[in-house]
Amino acid sequence: MPSLYKEHIIDHYRNPRNFKTLSNFTHKAKLFNTSCGDEIVAFLRIEKEKVTNVGFKGSGCAISIAAMSILSEKLIGLDIEEIGDKLLNQLLEELNIAPDSPRIKCAMLGHEATAKAIK
Repeated sequence: MPSLYKEHIIDHYRNPRNFKTLSNFTHKAKLFNTSCGDEIVAFLRIEKEKVTNVGFKGSGCAISIAAMSILSEKLIGLDIEEIGDKLLNQLLEELNIAPDSPRIKCAMLGHEATAKAIK
């Protein structure tokens, strides 16, 4: 993995964006990765089918926290119908995580929590 990608992931891990509990959330979901112990709780504020605010709490490896941090920045302003495979693929590409990587579950945890919250 090129050092630029590593620095990007480490920055989001050490300084996660939107790492907060929303008091006025409309949607919430908690997921736990049993294979490694990572945990993410996603808080979303959705108004008129658009994400207006995002927060998350959790603990885990650098990939799972960085992935949720990056995702949280992308979510604000999106229509809930845009939170699907295309967004997940963009996230995995930004993280430089291949679909067959052993870290894929870590990278997908936040997206899965977000999708669960919306349902």
